[in-house]
Amino acid sequence: MRKRAVESSPTEEGIVVPELMVLADDWMLSGQLRNLSPHTLRERQYILGKLFWFIDREEYQSIGDRELKTFFLHLAYGHKEESGRFDNPNLKTPMRPVSLRGWHTVLRAWCRWMIAENYIDSDPMARVPKPSVQSEIKPPLSDEQAAKLLHAAKASPSANRDTAVILMLLDSGLRASELVGLRVKDIDLRNRSFKVIGKGNKTRHGFLGRVTTQALLRYLRAEKRQPNDYLFQSERGLCGGIGEPLKPNGLRHLIGRLAKRAGIEAQCSPHTLRRTFCVKFLRNGGNVFAAQNLMGHSTLDMTRKYCLLADTDLEAQHRAFSPADHLPRR
Repeated sequence: MRKRAVESSPTEEGIVVPELMVLADDWMLSGQLRNLSPHTLRERQYILGKLFWFIDREEYQSIGDRELKTFFLHLAYGHKEESGRFDNPNLKTPMRPVSLRGWHTVLRAWCRWMIAENYIDSDPMARVPKPSVQSEIKPPLSDEQAAKLLHAAKASPSANRDTAVILMLLDSGLRASELVGLRVKDIDLRNRSFKVIGKGNKTRHGFLGRVTTQALLRYLRAEKRQPNDYLFQSERGLCGGIGEPLKPNGLRHLIGRLAKRAGIEAQCSPHTLRRTFCVKFLRNGGNVFAAQNLMGHSTLDMTRKYCLLADTDLEAQHRAFSPADHLPRR
């Protein structure tokens, strides 16, 4: 394998652009050989593509920490440019801090890979400040909102599919990419369980309640799908080509339309339903370690944040229904 592709320190002179493009291809190939998930590979390809777009626009000959800092300034403030971020007039709103941090994490991983492979001596991303993100988790849907969303699904033109989608998300905590990747053979209705490939290309198993199982049974009886078919497909061309599998973006549009019909003013997305599953599971007495496994969290850190929401609800419930406070007064 070719080593020592770059002889100079990247924080002083930078990595020459033609060499950087080769290293980007090598990194993507390494990810494929490691069997990373398609979602991870697409994300890396997209971020690298935008980096090289910026490099070309600025006519950089080499890349070091200064150029990377300038790139992150564009990510944070490019929406203020007349042409929009990435010369896209549709990108006129600020990039979310959590997205900025995600981009930083991807490029830092690339630089660390180059160091591990002995292509460079030091990490140019080490001097690029990591964007700060406030630790805040938006509230889940209330029981009333969840009921309204389900009612809207049952009244939609694709009632069987939409009802199964809503119940599956509320009952499983699946990510959008995980739900749309499910195939019929992944669902075991007899044992009320399923398997899914999550982040890091890891397979995990989940379980279904009776109501969700019945909704899936009605849906599959009506559709008569083959085992290898995708579980949820686009109908009536509203979420993609008719008969094609739902895409994550199509799923987001679907949830948004149903929420609008249901009169839910709060932001509602597949992740909202994932959040709702976790918080409701914990509120109903579920074990935090079980929640971690069902959600596919690699660590307990994120699961603990959902615990805070569940604890907040317990505090509100106690304040509203304290037995001592409700004793008759004499």
